[in-house]
Amino acid sequence: MENMTEFVRIGRTILDTLRKAREGKGLSLEEAARMAGTAPDRLARLEAGDLEILPPAYTVALMREYAQALGAYDEPLFHELKEAAGIPVPRSSTTRPVPDHREQQPGLWRNAFAGAVAVTLLIAAWLLVGRACQTPSRTVQKTPDPAMTAAAPPAPVPAPSAAPLPEPDTLQSQAPAINADSAPASGATVAHSCFTTSIDREKRSPLDRLRRTPQQETAIAYFSDILNPSGKPLYHEWLFNGKTVQRIAVGTPTGRRWRCWSQKTVGRGEEGTWTVRIVEGEGTVLHTDSIPAGTLPAAAE
Repeated sequence: MENMTEFVRIGRTILDTLRKAREGKGLSLEEAARMAGTAPDRLARLEAGDLEILPPAYTVALMREYAQALGAYDEPLFHELKEAAGIPVPRSSTTRPVPDHREQQPGLWRNAFAGAVAVTLLIAAWLLVGRACQTPSRTVQKTPDPAMTAAAPPAPVPAPSAAPLPEPDTLQSQAPAINADSAPASGATVAHSCFTTSIDREKRSPLDRLRRTPQQETAIAYFSDILNPSGKPLYHEWLFNGKTVQRIAVGTPTGRRWRCWSQKTVGRGEEGTWTVRIVEGEGTVLHTDSIPAGTLPAAAE
């Protein structure tokens, strides 16, 4: 070894730093020895300053493992330790060969010549395209055909009409689709009304239309679809042979369309006629419908 005294001095300085680092982490000799991969007694002698327990190269290697395990490796100080122990320290300096540009000259000239040719071809193509764009082209303007361009008169919109209902006693039908926004604003009107056996509550429309009450005792309904109601309460007045039997409230309209219905039990008495009047407010009759009956019901329910 070239300088044993310098090796011991630097080594003990490093070991003193490592011992303080171990104690600062709260590690015992056994835990630190397990981390460094050595025996606890050997690590104890090393921390005590005994650098002759192993040959210098092995001692430096053990100290390096110990320092890296504690996260306290000081590379410059370890370089000094290796130099004091006579261990070669590799240098990171490398010499890069200087390229001989003279060998590249032919290739550079070839590349420059090819680039000049490409630029010349591009300029020539640009000039040809520019001349072609500047040559005026003959355009033929077509005179539009008046018959083709004349605005066609709008098709007449058919006025809404109520389709006649068929004649059988019980007929399956659907309520007509009515746009409330197109209804006139001058008073309430009844768009559709009929006697029926039942009401489709989801679609708010009658399931069929009756021309005569059933012979057996049963309940029938009267449906009405009213446009532009005034907002006053609406009633269905049920009459039998001209005599009022019951006045049923069917709601107070809140919009421009009001679909409502009421029910009555029929089929209990003699021959006669059932009539329903759609009344707005205290006495304005909007519409009246009648249906023949086979029996006379009780005077009131």
